[in-house]
Amino acid sequence: MKVALFGAGRIGRVHAASMQAERRSDLVAVTDISAEAAGALAREHGIESRAPDDILADPGIDAIRIATSTDTHADLIERGGRARRSSARSPWTWTSPARTRRAGSRRPTTGP
Repeated sequence: MKVALFGAGRIGRVHAASMQAERRSDLVAVTDISAEAAGALAREHGIESRAPDDILADPGIDAIRIATSTDTHADLIERGGRARRSSARSPWTWTSPARTRRAGSRRPTTGP
């Protein structure tokens, strides 16, 4: 499974290291609000640093690991859902806290 990582901060670095050790997944790309942080993590793990929209549009990426600040999770999940619904590709596999909620909503936000 080809995985892209959203977030190259402290927790993103932890997730990148764990994914590199996991043989069932293949970490292929990272993105972050800080291009410098994403580039450093990409070089460290031998992967690509890419723009978020490029990752979401890539049919070769199977899963997204979200390691950004919690307040960004719902938006990323919704953007990814829209990207997949507008194409014939299969739904994303998401890894994000299960109780992430949309701002102002009482319902949990889940991946499509």
